[in-house]
Amino acid sequence: MKNTFKLFFLAVILVGSCVFLFWAILFLTKKFSPSSAGGQKISVSQISFTPERKVYSFGDIMRLNIHFKNFPAGETLQLRFQSLPRTDGTWAVYRARKVVLKKKGDYRIIYSLSLPFYSKCGSIKPGEHYITLTVSKKGKIIFYKKASFILR
Repeated sequence: MKNTFKLFFLAVILVGSCVFLFWAILFLTKKFSPSSAGGQKISVSQISFTPERKVYSFGDIMRLNIHFKNFPAGETLQLRFQSLPRTDGTWAVYRARKVVLKKKGDYRIIYSLSLPFYSKCGSIKPGEHYITLTVSKKGKIIFYKKASFILR
């Protein structure tokens, strides 16, 4: 009887683990694509995002160029920037900002972020890193892009 219970318990754990792994693989491999938000399809080509420079030093100000092309008036978008993951799972650089595009047309935004100062005991090391921009509209992700930079 005890062996049957152990086998049943092991089977439940095994099936649960497989379901979790299947869900994680589906979630992590999902590509972000433009979604229909607010009735208007927004193309990824309508948004571009680049850091101003390729190489930064600790303590520098990183300037990010964001260009919204041919957006209709009245769009409210949520921008989220994140970079330099720490060992505790948080981000050394994390900012969220709401942008309201008041009139129809092209918008250019230059957003400045402060990079952390170097610390010998810190978890952020010099080398290649990424900054991520996620743009959401009404809770749906409409744009996601990583841009690399060198931190020295």
